[in-house]
Amino acid sequence: MKQFRVLTMINPISHLRIGGVARFAKENGWLLTIHDRLYGLEPSTDYDGVLATIRQNGRELDYIRRMRRRGVPIVDLTIEHPQLKLPRVISDHRAIGYLAGQHFNERGFSNVAWFSVAWTHVHDLRYRGLSESSRRPPDRIVSDDERETLKKVTDADSKDLQAEQNLIYKYLYPAIKEIK
Repeated sequence: MKQFRVLTMINPISHLRIGGVARFAKENGWLLTIHDRLYGLEPSTDYDGVLATIRQNGRELDYIRRMRRRGVPIVDLTIEHPQLKLPRVISDHRAIGYLAGQHFNERGFSNVAWFSVAWTHVHDLRYRGLSESSRRPPDRIVSDDERETLKKVTDADSKDLQAEQNLIYKYLYPAIKEIK
């Protein structure tokens, strides 16, 4: 069996994703190289393939394009760039949002709000699914300024703001605030 050399870039680091890829690589005799970012690496034909979470970083996109020109197969582990014609292994983000709306409906919530500090294609898909299954269209709160957004959402003073922000990032990112 040929030992494939595979470059893997998963960002943000996810021990579950990396563990799954590493397990598959071990079972199939792959030689795995793991990086936390693609930019800064020189495109190379030393790899038989690339598994990557292609995010919003222009330097990552440039690297992917250069690797493709060299004929290296690439599998995207996100859907943040649907315009890139690449094979993908992804979650059904619209279904995730839809299930969240159903979950809220089953528990009697009539008001739902979507909170996020960014807006990407993934956020859009999840918001659409949530909108499709919610009783009323959810409010959408998106801001690049996390502190200001959290102040508006929580009406918290600055001491409580850090605790609230930690909670949101730990359990609810991208957060959906429930209002009953």
